[in-house]
Amino acid sequence: MLQLKEKLLRYSENKELLQMFYNGVENELEILNIHLKSIEADILAGLYVPDDKTIEEALEDHRFESDRSTFDEVLPLINGLNIHIDKIPSYPYKIYDRDGEYEATEYLYDYQDVLQLVKELDHFTYFVTMVYIAQNMENYEVWSGIALRVKKVLRQLNIKIPNYGKRVFVAMSFNDELKELRKQLCEGIEANGFKPVIIDSKEHNNQIVPEIFYEIERAEFVIADLTHHKAGVYYEAGYAKGIGKQVIFTCRKDEFEKRHFDVAQTNTIVWESEYELNRKLSSRVEAMYLLEEVR
Repeated sequence: MLQLKEKLLRYSENKELLQMFYNGVENELEILNIHLKSIEADILAGLYVPDDKTIEEALEDHRFESDRSTFDEVLPLINGLNIHIDKIPSYPYKIYDRDGEYEATEYLYDYQDVLQLVKELDHFTYFVTMVYIAQNMENYEVWSGIALRVKKVLRQLNIKIPNYGKRVFVAMSFNDELKELRKQLCEGIEANGFKPVIIDSKEHNNQIVPEIFYEIERAEFVIADLTHHKAGVYYEAGYAKGIGKQVIFTCRKDEFEKRHFDVAQTNTIVWESEYELNRKLSSRVEAMYLLEEVR
């Protein structure tokens, strides 16, 4: 979180914007809280209660699904804030096997207790913390709704934040002629706060090595330069699209008409000079992300 704080220092003196961000996020969280409380009220009234559960058990299940967070989820956050775990209350949750037999008790944390500590921070640290949540905790079920609401406020206020640490996989032909292309692609990616990942590999005959699969899967998005039209580039781009990754296609102008028919209708950045590609690529990424992980 310290690295993120350094990246966001330019906002530290903008008191008005930080206040607007704070109010916007707190309003969004209040709406979320009202929604969850309405569900709790319905459960207490006997709605949404399975036949094999008591109202108390159904209520605890609801809180487990919507409020409770594991130790591993909250630890990086509170460590980044230099908060001792003892300051956050834990709640026991009993785990049963398929036959209904008791197995173990797991101690969980309520996200609202964590957010109450965050709320007490100064507005800049609050801002950094919420950006951290938006960038790093959206895949946790309990935190995903919060991350989405933070992104909503960032988008409303047009706040640009760095995509620190996010990876971008680059698929391209490897030869001396395209060394400058590789350099400009990496510079364009890094300028927008991402980390470029390029695997120098031997040509593979309709095969994608496991390492390439792995890097594509963990990438935020993929850039595929079609210049020279290597089969591996098409396979890697196809795999990325198949698993739902966004792919930015680029191609040198003199090679553009040679592109395969299956990408002929795809929006492609056509470039004549590597400098032009860098500029166009930065504009495309900024349009996609507002230099932030906000969608």
